[in-house]
Amino acid sequence: MKGKKAVLAVGFAAVLLGAFVAAHLFAEGDEAEFIGSKKCRKCHFKVYRDWAKRGHAKAFEPLKPEDMDKVCDKTKKKCVACHVTGYGKPGGFSDPEKDKHLAEVGCEACHGPGSLHADMSPRDLREIKKKGGDLKIKMADPEACVYCHNPHINFKELYGE
Repeated sequence: MKGKKAVLAVGFAAVLLGAFVAAHLFAEGDEAEFIGSKKCRKCHFKVYRDWAKRGHAKAFEPLKPEDMDKVCDKTKKKCVACHVTGYGKPGGFSDPEKDKHLAEVGCEACHGPGSLHADMSPRDLREIKKKGGDLKIKMADPEACVYCHNPHINFKELYGE
């Protein structure tokens, strides 16, 4: 009798675990997560290579911790937000040690979190693109540029540089 109960308990636990895993895997409304530009490189190598040579790839470098308090003082959040990817957003940059992969103005700064897009196979992406479907990534919005590249702010005057 104890053996049957144990088998039933294990079977029941397996069914519950399977239901939990299936519900998690197939939940609607999954949110994309920030993954960093290096993950984009495997499929978008030429674009990544070009980006890596430009200022956005090195945008965090001027924000050395010892300089941040002098330069950013009251506007620290605004200052950091323009030098990293996803600051202030769930899963975005929050800590220089923990989030080194987001310490840049990377692909996801313009295109949004890329995990759902990166998880799709190249074949699936080609088929979806042909059909005009959802590639699970947003197209870059020029309005996003204005948040940091604001022609109405004189950064030299503001920060004394």
